[in-house]
Amino acid sequence: MLLWSLLLVLAPVGVQSDWLKINMPQRVYEGDHVDIICMGVTNHDIKTLKYFKDGSQIGTYNGFWIYTISKARFSDSGSYFCKADRKVSLYMDTKEETRSMWLNVSELFPAPGLTASPLPPIEGSSVTLSCNTRLPSDRATTQLRYSFFKDGHTLRSEWTSPKFTISAIWKEDSGNYWCEAMTASHSVLKRSQRSYIDVEKPPPKVRLVNGPHHCEGRVEVEQEGRWGTVCDDGWDMKDVAVVCRELGCGAAKHTPIAMLYPPVVDEALPVLIQVALCNGTEKTLAECDQVEPFDCGHDEDAGAVCEVLPSTS
Repeated sequence: MLLWSLLLVLAPVGVQSDWLKINMPQRVYEGDHVDIICMGVTNHDIKTLKYFKDGSQIGTYNGFWIYTISKARFSDSGSYFCKADRKVSLYMDTKEETRSMWLNVSELFPAPGLTASPLPPIEGSSVTLSCNTRLPSDRATTQLRYSFFKDGHTLRSEWTSPKFTISAIWKEDSGNYWCEAMTASHSVLKRSQRSYIDVEKPPPKVRLVNGPHHCEGRVEVEQEGRWGTVCDDGWDMKDVAVVCRELGCGAAKHTPIAMLYPPVVDEALPVLIQVALCNGTEKTLAECDQVEPFDCGHDEDAGAVCEVLPSTS
């Protein structure tokens, strides 16, 4: 018995040697499956194998030589090594220790950025949201899936395209938008910052010019990108009411002739509407039935006077 005790005392302890080796990838990306393998010259002589990260034990194995990280994270980066209790003879054990190896877990892709085009969007227009990501060149073939959200509601989930189009957007669609990008295996998920998208009302297609304020003057309308005047044939308070509403002014007050607001219109500016047939409830002059011009000159241009509200003065 004394002999066996002496042999145990003389056995080597905790020194690095080539008997026990550690094998692992030195660089991986987040979400990767990682196997850290410690093996001896003769594995059947290993009685107990322990894995360490940054000096702290992370696992103990009996007869199983692989420490697995199923989905690598940044926090898994660090220095790894193994220790083993090795059987030397029937009555004597020794300790083996590997050298340390560094595992570097790199970011697969940064948090995406959400962009909208066009910006700012105009009511009724089409808007495309883009979830912008950037993969490293050696992982360019990694398949990503994209989801889009607004104010906590899912707009589209796990779509392979990084773009999502809203065919027609309205003022009530204003809000906080964001997107998520994830790998097809769901091993990596990244979320963009929230972006507030403010949907603007389209600019009025009518204006009152040469008056004392923007709620009074000669009536001009825009059609297909060009501006022109409105003939005063049949021009009445119903028509003025619609103009006032479209401009955000107050109640309709008068239907003056445009000659009261000099200078006279340049002849190059066309007359675009002969008669506006509004019922007075339309939101815009363009919604009213109209008669195209046929014999109206600028001496018959229509004017309008609206009440000036405090917010529009």
